[in-house]
Amino acid sequence: AWEALRDIKSHMDRLCQLTIADRSAMLPLIEQHRAIMAAIDARDGERAAAEIRNHLAEILRTLPRIEAEHADLFE
Repeated sequence: AWEALRDIKSHMDRLCQLTIADRSAMLPLIEQHRAIMAAIDARDGERAAAEIRNHLAEILRTLPRIEAEHADLFE
């Protein structure tokens, strides 16, 4: 499983680096991570899953802008 995920993770890492070019972009992501951890700490699996889905959906919301700004990095 790790072999399959490693390739995907490298693309996600690259996207994250392009997305968080400035410190202010980090603040919503930090809050999302805090919400995920709070749900895990509360042992609320449903809320944790919802927070993780919200966090991962951020990539889908951001991808069109990043792709437009860095067209040379996308096929």
